[in-house]
Amino acid sequence: VGGVDSSGVDINVRYATELEFGRLNVNWDSTFYDTYDKTLADGTVQEHAGWYLKDGDGNFPEWKHTLNLGLTQDDWSVQWSTRFIDEVEETWTVWWSNTVGQRTVDSQTIHDARFTYYMDNLTATIGVDNILDEEPPYAASGFNDNTDPRTYDTNGRHVYLSLGFKF
Repeated sequence: VGGVDSSGVDINVRYATELEFGRLNVNWDSTFYDTYDKTLADGTVQEHAGWYLKDGDGNFPEWKHTLNLGLTQDDWSVQWSTRFIDEVEETWTVWWSNTVGQRTVDSQTIHDARFTYYMDNLTATIGVDNILDEEPPYAASGFNDNTDPRTYDTNGRHVYLSLGFKF
């Protein structure tokens, strides 16, 4: 690699307030890639922002957002999280004709929720990740999974219970 030229914006907004029934916390993280260009050793420039490049570089959506909403009271808390990954373009080779195609890899939005109950020396949490059981978007040039598991949630809905003890 001869170099990388990148620009964009990272945004974080946090808000917290006391309500009648608990403390409300809001946290929003957002990233925008305006430019992500890689200059190869031979001087060729590869544009990455808005593209999925399977050859080791991966997924560069222009927008990514995470929103966390939490409500906490003395002995319990509840949290809702939403993660969004913008659509990207990909090029792929049609194996039977050796021609190159281009297509859009769809965006993905995942919702998670959890409830935690706090006791003296014990914390119990029950949660559901990927509540709506969203499948990862299809990527024609994806490796074995026909997607990019480095970027997208591939587990489907996941229910869990965790217990924490203090000694």
